[in-house]
Amino acid sequence: LTANADVVSATGNLTLLAAQDLVFTAGANVRTAGAGSTGTIDLVAGTGTINLSTTSNTTSTTGDIRLWAATDIQVGGLISTGANVSLTANTGTIYDNDLNATVDIAATGLRLWAGTGIGQLGAAVNPLDTTVTTVSARATSGGINLLETDALIVGDTSATVHVVQADGSTTNLTDATQSDVATTAGNGAIVLRTLAGTITLNDGTAPAGGTAVS
Repeated sequence: LTANADVVSATGNLTLLAAQDLVFTAGANVRTAGAGSTGTIDLVAGTGTINLSTTSNTTSTTGDIRLWAATDIQVGGLISTGANVSLTANTGTIYDNDLNATVDIAATGLRLWAGTGIGQLGAAVNPLDTTVTTVSARATSGGINLLETDALIVGDTSATVHVVQADGSTTNLTDATQSDVATTAGNGAIVLRTLAGTITLNDGTAPAGGTAVS
């Protein structure tokens, strides 16, 4: 599924379900950002990648945003909401599509899960740039590389979206509460930085293992 133009709702929920890849070309945005909107956004690439161009923004006013890809997620423009964002790259990596320090994700809570890595480390170093209040992240051998603009809390995060069905009805879908910043296999490295402010490490509830970064 390729979006060559904006996908817009004033206040409603948006669901884009691709059987394979989900691609947003230059300038193609997805937004439900009317005044007072609580509409959510759910983007799914069933067997492939989500690829957002560097000029494609994903915007909700105060609704949660969820991206799920079978392989990689390539974050392009700004993903922003006054609520929560959840990104899952099931077997792959969550990449920053640009090479500059512009913010990729702005939200209250940010939940990141990747089968391989989040951001890039090593010779091709390129962090995922964030402006969020609270973050949790899981990856494996690819490691985790996050760069926050201000104060950051490592703690509990989750997201719930209203998935639009073929008949126009909606059902709730929740990415369950996740805690900590951790690489769960393969001894992946973790780099967690802030440009200003403090980093607060909380032992979250899922699980409450006494470790915030591991």
